[in-house]
Amino acid sequence: MTVSRYLLFAVVILLFGYWIRVHNLNAEPMWIDEEFTWKTIYVSQHGEGFIEGMRARIAHMPLYFASMLLYPGDHSIFSMRYPSVLFGMLTIAMTMRLMTHLYSEPKWALLAGLLLAMNGMFILYSRVARMYPLGNFLIASVSYLYLRYLTQSGYAYGQRLLAYGATFLAYMTHFVTLILIPAQGLVKLRQLRQRQISWLEVFQWMMLHLILVIPLLIWVALIFDRDVPVLGWVDPVNLERVLFVAQTLFLGVFEVETIPFWWIAVPIFIIPLMVYGIRFRRIPHGDYWLGLTLLPVVVLLLFTPIKTIFHERYLSIALFAYVMVVVLGFKSLNDILEGKVYRRYVVTVVIGLYLAGMAFLTVLQMPNGHFIITI
Repeated sequence: MTVSRYLLFAVVILLFGYWIRVHNLNAEPMWIDEEFTWKTIYVSQHGEGFIEGMRARIAHMPLYFASMLLYPGDHSIFSMRYPSVLFGMLTIAMTMRLMTHLYSEPKWALLAGLLLAMNGMFILYSRVARMYPLGNFLIASVSYLYLRYLTQSGYAYGQRLLAYGATFLAYMTHFVTLILIPAQGLVKLRQLRQRQISWLEVFQWMMLHLILVIPLLIWVALIFDRDVPVLGWVDPVNLERVLFVAQTLFLGVFEVETIPFWWIAVPIFIIPLMVYGIRFRRIPHGDYWLGLTLLPVVVLLLFTPIKTIFHERYLSIALFAYVMVVVLGFKSLNDILEGKVYRRYVVTVVIGLYLAGMAFLTVLQMPNGHFIITI
């Protein structure tokens, strides 16, 4: 595929993603969490101040709300939601850039961008005044900078500062962005096992992230000086809940009762393919993606005190990474069938079925031409 053709397809995907996010953006009233955002911004600008406004109404990291204070728009529904549209589009663009850096074939970058553009869950959160698209953009940016560092065997000074700054901003967006630490940790363990790095370098990496986390701890001390209510609205963690969360993250589905069985089976088929690809080094840095997606789920299931945050809304802060797992699963299937005459047909049919199912469910979740917010 020529560069000009790739850019043409990329622009079409971005325009489609933008249209589906901005169309009828103010058609639905704000839901409860958006009202928290609106009240926090309004009170911060007209009275109590930013920290007091955060303490009184919502317990979250400050970056998204601080950026909303700098946003030049008014307090209308459209204006409050529009930054999320922009962060969603930046995430799609950054994901495609990441894929073109990792793999020479641009078709995988276009597939990742298309899946993210039409992912129902990501569309929903790109249409609400919340921090989830910003978190996805920052995690995607850190992932790009980190994997670029691994493939280039080092950073220039400016790149190093940019990577550290993006990591700090990610940590100050949402506490779940801390999954960057175990994801990079798995890479460090592999490098240590293969004697590519020393224990000293691992220690330096740990100290660096500790320094980056200190401002987050200071913020937590400022904000959480009161009892935080138990999240009683979160369903208990059981097998049914795990399957629902997996369905939401890997398929982009929410509040849909009737899902074709053949489409539910696709992730069950894809994940082993990705693991196979990682095992035989067909997927570079696959351990990073497993650390960013599957490891947090396992951790949340093992530790009872924090099971209340086992919710697709929080884990969707890295929704782009779950889309990457799906794309890398398809790529692994393509690599396994290398040399087979029927490879192109098999891969095309599997990807086609997945896209057809996602398009069907995306339309199903837009009965009035836009996403109805009922969370």
